[in-house]
Amino acid sequence: MRALLSPASLKGVLGADAAAAALARGLRDAGAEAVELPVADGGEGTALVLHAALGGGWRSARVSDPLGRPVAPSWLLLPDGRGVVEAASAIGLPLLRPGDRDPRLASSRGLGELGL
Repeated sequence: MRALLSPASLKGVLGADAAAAALARGLRDAGAEAVELPVADGGEGTALVLHAALGGGWRSARVSDPLGRPVAPSWLLLPDGRGVVEAASAIGLPLLRPGDRDPRLASSRGLGELGL
C-alpha cells in the first residue's frame, strides 16, 4: 500500500510537517509506503510548507507582540526575493496567555513592524 499524507496543521497540537511525519511513522511501522506532503491554508504553517516546496532562507525580526512586548518571529525569504510572513508569528493568540486576551488592550502593530 502507498499513502500520500497531506495534513494541515492541527492548531495547538502539531504543525503540518509534524502531523505528516507522525502519520508516516505509523503507516511505515505497519509496512506501508508513506509520502509526506504537508499542506497549509494560508494561515499558520504556510511558510514552512512553502519553504519545503520552494526553498529559501529564514530570517527574523524584532517586533511587538499584541501587548507591545518584544518578540522575534521568523519570516521566509524565497529564492526569487519575495518574502513570506505569517501574522500569527508576530501577533497570534499563542503569544498570549488566556487571561491576556483582551482585544481592547491588544494591537496588530507587530505585523506592520514585521512587514517593514
